[in-house]
Amino acid sequence: MNLPTGQAGPPVVSAIIPAYNAEDFIAETLDSVFAQTYRPLEIIVVDDGSTDRTAEVVKNYLQRNDNETNLRYIYQQNSGPSGARNSGIKSSTGKYVAFLDADDLWPEDKLSKQAGLMELYPDVVLTFGDMRRFSKSKGIAESMFIRQKCTKEFFGDSFYVKDAYNKLLTRNFIPTGTVIIRKDFFQYSDLFDEYLRCVEDWDLWLRIAMHGTIAYSTDVWELKRDHENNVSNNIEVMKLSMLEVLKKHEKNFHSYIRKNNLNFKSHFCDGYYGLGLHYLEKGQKRNAREAFFKSLHYEINIKSIFYLLITFLYQNKKSYL
Repeated sequence: MNLPTGQAGPPVVSAIIPAYNAEDFIAETLDSVFAQTYRPLEIIVVDDGSTDRTAEVVKNYLQRNDNETNLRYIYQQNSGPSGARNSGIKSSTGKYVAFLDADDLWPEDKLSKQAGLMELYPDVVLTFGDMRRFSKSKGIAESMFIRQKCTKEFFGDSFYVKDAYNKLLTRNFIPTGTVIIRKDFFQYSDLFDEYLRCVEDWDLWLRIAMHGTIAYSTDVWELKRDHENNVSNNIEVMKLSMLEVLKKHEKNFHSYIRKNNLNFKSHFCDGYYGLGLHYLEKGQKRNAREAFFKSLHYEINIKSIFYLLITFLYQNKKSYL
């Protein structure tokens, strides 16, 4: 469902864009937000301590403000993307908050479709959609849903994500740039965890799934730019951070985990196994061995035993590839 542009009394959507040294891409990102067919729209760029021309580029867009579109620029000392998004949420005035990184793009009907769904289904706290990666050298890749086999059978319904918390524990299938959340939900939940080095979005989606309903669309609602500065390119940090999130949830939400009979040992086992494989591919046998031992501490796993033995048998990583 699309809400017509200019319809009397539609809810305000606040688009929150954290930016750090984003001068190369943020103009294209802002163009994709201003091109949205949905109004009224609040755009909040949180400059997270940039030292380049990010501020100058953003301020050139302030002249586009009108009665239905309001761009605001906020500068803060560097605190990471979680801190920047939290600042945006706290200063937003919209009924809904949406997130977009300063190097990514939205299709022009993204907000119109999502706001319509959120209005039509008041029980839904968060909606998200599909995502495609793109780069100048490789063009546009296949959709994330296709790549990760995120089908109706996986989600359990053609609209709602059934058993969302347990499914999210297996993988993060919610791209941040496709998300819209009801702002009033944050009365009952903390914001992004600023102590996490990354995957802070996954942590928030898990916490939302504990208390609220999550729904999805198969529409592509984000084009995510691949370049050398992407945080997601640091695989080791990503995997270690995912283990930090598991530890946090096991400690803080023990009653919820026990009530729903969730097997966290299995997720720790898989997490350390994946970390061990990463270290093996890098030729870091000692780190790999430690990770496989930790995997086996949680559950006996044939794969972990196999690769643990490999760390003792081979000196050259090419020997087992």
